[in-house]
Amino acid sequence: MIDSELDNVQEDFKFKVNPYLLIQLGEELITNKNQAILELIKNSYDADANWCNVEVDTNYEGFFSFKTNTFTEDKKLIEDFQHCIKLKKENELIYDQPQIIFKVKGKITFSDDGTGMGMDDIRDGWLNISGSSKRKLKKLKKKTPIFKREYIGDKGLGRVSSMKLGSILKIQSWKDTQEGIEATINWSQARYIDSLDNFKVDINALSASTVNGTTLEIYNLSDFSQWQESLYQTKVQLSLSSMLALQNNNNFSVAFSIDGDSVDLRKLNKELLNTAVCKFSYKFCKDHLFCIGKVKLNFYKGTKLLEKERFKKYIESDNAERFKQYLKNYKLISDYRLIFPKRGDWYIIFKMRVPIDEIFSSQALDEEKIDHPGNFDAYINYFFFNTKTEINPENSSTINVNAFLKEMIGVGVYRDMFRIVSGKYDWMGIGKEQLAGKGFYSLRASNVVGRINLDVYENLGLKEKSDREGLIENEALNGFLLITKRMLKFANDFLNNTRRAASSFKSDQEKFNQGKKLDYDAQNALSEISDLFNKTIDSSPQILESFKSVNLNISKSIETGSVLSNSSNIMEVKTLASKSLNNLKKVKVSIEDLASKQQDILDDFVENKYSVNKVVEDFEMIERQISEMYDHIAIGISAQSLAHEINSITSYIIRRINQLNKRLELFDNSEKLVEIIWDVKSNVNSIQKQVSLLSPMLRSHRELKGVISVKKAIEDYFFTMQRKFDKEKISFVIDIVEDINIRFNKGKLLQIFENLANNSIYWLGHYQKKIKKKEIHIKLNRNILVFSDNGHGIEPNKAKKIFELFVTYRTNGGVGLGLFIVNQILTDYGCSIRLLNTKNKFGNYYCFEIDLGGAFVTQ
Repeated sequence: MIDSELDNVQEDFKFKVNPYLLIQLGEELITNKNQAILELIKNSYDADANWCNVEVDTNYEGFFSFKTNTFTEDKKLIEDFQHCIKLKKENELIYDQPQIIFKVKGKITFSDDGTGMGMDDIRDGWLNISGSSKRKLKKLKKKTPIFKREYIGDKGLGRVSSMKLGSILKIQSWKDTQEGIEATINWSQARYIDSLDNFKVDINALSASTVNGTTLEIYNLSDFSQWQESLYQTKVQLSLSSMLALQNNNNFSVAFSIDGDSVDLRKLNKELLNTAVCKFSYKFCKDHLFCIGKVKLNFYKGTKLLEKERFKKYIESDNAERFKQYLKNYKLISDYRLIFPKRGDWYIIFKMRVPIDEIFSSQALDEEKIDHPGNFDAYINYFFFNTKTEINPENSSTINVNAFLKEMIGVGVYRDMFRIVSGKYDWMGIGKEQLAGKGFYSLRASNVVGRINLDVYENLGLKEKSDREGLIENEALNGFLLITKRMLKFANDFLNNTRRAASSFKSDQEKFNQGKKLDYDAQNALSEISDLFNKTIDSSPQILESFKSVNLNISKSIETGSVLSNSSNIMEVKTLASKSLNNLKKVKVSIEDLASKQQDILDDFVENKYSVNKVVEDFEMIERQISEMYDHIAIGISAQSLAHEINSITSYIIRRINQLNKRLELFDNSEKLVEIIWDVKSNVNSIQKQVSLLSPMLRSHRELKGVISVKKAIEDYFFTMQRKFDKEKISFVIDIVEDINIRFNKGKLLQIFENLANNSIYWLGHYQKKIKKKEIHIKLNRNILVFSDNGHGIEPNKAKKIFELFVTYRTNGGVGLGLFIVNQILTDYGCSIRLLNTKNKFGNYYCFEIDLGGAFVTQ
């Protein structure tokens, strides 16, 4: 092709943008409707508005014309629309009939008294996708002209947010009290035109106004039927309440209403958070972290009946005065400054100041990878979801606190007054702290509502991702996360230590009341219980004799009564009556004696009630310790297996590297060198896979449940362990009839596969002379998973004991924990494992059936 021809077609070679990109941006960058509403409220905030009103009207119905991009009441067009409904689905867009209109349902209106927009603002701002003049202003650290606010928006996503809410957008805005401007955008066009150049936006002039401001009207609501549900409406209100830190800003208010039902978001947020049992506030300033905690007395009540009884008897009875003195002298909280308010809801307030050097220097990270994140403050509220507390916000129906606080769960990150990181996932690692052996009474991620407040310019190093679901990883984030970890430590240490102090205090009081020494333990309790039962047994023959005597006297009285009833001789009657009376007196004495003995025994039992409780408490503690032991044992078995594999792999790597060195010395051909190097890399990758398999089994992850595809979990494990099976010359067959989702901890599920696979590997190797081809079979049919191999199997006389603790039939290396742990894990999740009666060619059982039905969830 000659140069002149190239010049002619040069103009055709340029980027074109398909309008469908707008829909993709709306779906991927705006995670939900609440986030979309928040983005539009941000525009009002950045426009120096005093207020922003958001009104949802689910009763609105109108008609929209494709031809004019306007709403119409033209009867002819409406008749055409009604006729079209008979031929086509309602709301289907038909561009080959330009007159067609479609019915729109529902409307959301955003209005504010901000600075407004002119023609240039709409053209260069709203119609410039992802363009934002604020981005440059933020770089220059400029603030808004009236209220001196730091600009929040900079992604240029406001217009895309409107698409998430509805298909038609009308903008009306007045700036500098001049003539206004109206723009109407039909987002539905994006699905039917081939270029953004053909995207139609109608612009009209509006009469001048004496005040500035902007009104956005979004029509034809997405998921319209959902908006009409009262439960969903309340959830939206609560979610917005959690996304806006309104109480921190006095010159900007947000009003939100659905179908005329308005809720004061600031008041609702405050009333909900006041039901917290613990509150923690933090301020990180330059080189110190200042921490304050508040705890209500009922935090120490406990959940079990015995704990509650002791709380009422020994702590609540004197308004916790004795417990207060006990805490003042409790060594484990001596680092905190304690305050006991005389009035109000809070029983104890505690404070601490932590130097930044203590936070950063204690971490095994290079100083270069940590940066000061800037000053910030934070609040964390901790709740007990075990009551049916309700509040009644003004102009709204009664709200159940437990149900709707769970909609706000998590610790969100806010920039000024707007949330930039959702708290729906545990980014702070609250769950990991609680499950990493740090304490039974630590904060739980599912019971926490909180926020961390950042400043636009103060915390420039902390940058949020576009989807508002996290912060970008950098040095500032590393420093920030270390500080939040120390914040959790402040709360968790105090909660655990004072909760243990409460248990110790109640136990000491119980001992004192029972006349026991402070060193009284379960052994003493068992000794006293044993004496009591021996005493009861020793007294049993005497009681039995007394009952026999009573029975004899009663029988004599009955006989005498019988004779009396048939006698006509007065003297005989008197004699018999006297005799009967004497027998009844003896019965009375015997019964009184029996009652006395029974009372003595009952008194002894009552006096030794503490002994029984002490034994129960100690056994409960032992059960918790055993439960923790299972975790550690399970991890140890996995680590042992991993260590064996890594040693084998690394030894092989060393041999290959030695070969590489020799080849280099001989200047052998490069192809051979490349082959060896790739072989080394392959083995290193194998190590990484082995380690990645172990990671979810670590204790910090072992209680975190998630929804898991059983099919994917099976494939992840067996394909990751491919090299291990190849080394043992074992092939595996996976047969998935039908997959299910289960709510399970991934590490524990992998632990089940690991233990079963290790058993198969061992026994297939032990009897390999009898087996031509070693195989493992896994079959999944919904909740039933069958695991088997073609090895020797389990002999019938050994089958009954295989799930018991420390039972092993291995000749070396076995400790009898694998199947016991598998059974324990499945039982904890309401699932089960059993050995099927099916026998193999050796006459032994060989199929394990796992029923995962107890963990099944719909997705």
